[in-house]
Amino acid sequence: MNEDIIEVRNDLINYLPKLEKGLTSILNKFKNEKESKAFSELTDALEGFTWILNVTQIIEPDLIDIFEFNEILETLLDAIENKDIETISDVIEFELIDLVIQWQEELETEE
Repeated sequence: MNEDIIEVRNDLINYLPKLEKGLTSILNKFKNEKESKAFSELTDALEGFTWILNVTQIIEPDLIDIFEFNEILETLLDAIENKDIETISDVIEFELIDLVIQWQEELETEE
């Protein structure tokens, strides 16, 4: 592996636990009715997912099932549009956090 790819891969490995922690924080804010702050942080998390998708397509193209991720994202975006806090929380708790953990585990087993 070339040095740049190794560095970006390490950045990804270091970022995923931070994203997991951030998603948990967002989830707690939604559950504690701090929706304005939660939506702001969720926007940041979605930007993080965009970075992850871009990076993995270059360094680990098989890491993410794009179709599965798009389905999750569509559900989340529909829930955001409808201000359906319960569905947003469910998607974060039962879909996104699980995906981030899965990606972490897959990257760690490849080291």
